[in-house]
Amino acid sequence: MPCLDVDYKEFEAPGANTWDCKSWEKFEDFMDTLLSPGNVSIALLDMLRLHSRGNSGLGEGMPPSRWIRRGIKFPHAQEPGVRRGTTLSYNAWRLRRLHLSHIDLSNLFAEHVRTRCQSLEDLELQSCMFFFQAIASISLKNLVLKGCTLMGLSEIATPALKNLVIEDGSNFKDQQIAITAPALVSVFLGVSTSIFRAGLSLSDMPSLAKAYVRLWDDNKIVDRFKVLGSGLSNVITNLEVSVSQKMELDEGSTTFIQFNNLRTLALNYCDLSDDFQILGHFLRNSPNLERLTLLFCKYSDDTKKKKGPKSKNAESTPPCPNLVDAPCENLKLTEIIYKEDDIRQLIELLLRISRNLPNNFIKLTRVS
Repeated sequence: MPCLDVDYKEFEAPGANTWDCKSWEKFEDFMDTLLSPGNVSIALLDMLRLHSRGNSGLGEGMPPSRWIRRGIKFPHAQEPGVRRGTTLSYNAWRLRRLHLSHIDLSNLFAEHVRTRCQSLEDLELQSCMFFFQAIASISLKNLVLKGCTLMGLSEIATPALKNLVIEDGSNFKDQQIAITAPALVSVFLGVSTSIFRAGLSLSDMPSLAKAYVRLWDDNKIVDRFKVLGSGLSNVITNLEVSVSQKMELDEGSTTFIQFNNLRTLALNYCDLSDDFQILGHFLRNSPNLERLTLLFCKYSDDTKKKKGPKSKNAESTPPCPNLVDAPCENLKLTEIIYKEDDIRQLIELLLRISRNLPNNFIKLTRVS
């Protein structure tokens, strides 16, 4: 099947500055000729990958948008057996994979995806600007949105979607994004709660098996997980959280999110120097947890002090209350991956509450 992969970087001259006008003119002329009527028809492609460049304010965002609009409005194919001026039927659109970057996309693009691209399975949009409210497709299986500016996106309706990635980006309108994807198996959320203030609303997803969450900007842990939307926490079986700041409960909050079906939990680069309070909350509210991974986490504010001889008072100090009564009978493996950090305090704590972790095996992996 025919594929078209064009990257602006291939037109850049060696050593050229960031905004090389000559390189851009060559790229623009090439694409104008390539996608002009009588040459390549987007409708007959199996895959289209078009990478433009960041907009410097000199109009670079306009031509790529024009190429896409023209391909949508005038899907005429000059192929053997197809007369000039003949419009392809909706079923003739073969496009299965569409990857675009640094392109402004209008409502016409969203309507085209919904009504004409009946074979589209893989849609990846990177650093694009959305001027539409909904992404809808009955055929889409993989959707990736990376670093996009969502100018009012409020709905993703994809009944066949299996994998969803929303990473970085911004949402200038304080409105919730409703996601209807009942066949969803895997979801990756790497967003800022301060930008996606209204969060996400996800419908029932009985097939969901893995959720990777990377949130930042707000160290209030409950607020962080509000972006997941109601109901999602009860179906997650795999969860990864990357938070560089020290996590804490919201002021005045006494509740933590319940993960009833969580089997695998990974805390990456997390600050646990709060006497493991947040770790305790995770364990207490994940009754079916089987595997815990702590990757390059911070365990104390001052590791040198922790390395000194233990006092009798320290030995008699009870461990974190949240960990003492953590019902983790199903926990089978705790893997601690570390560099130079002093993990003795964590190991001692896990051993002291071992009666609550009867099946837990502790694995230490030091990385130089």
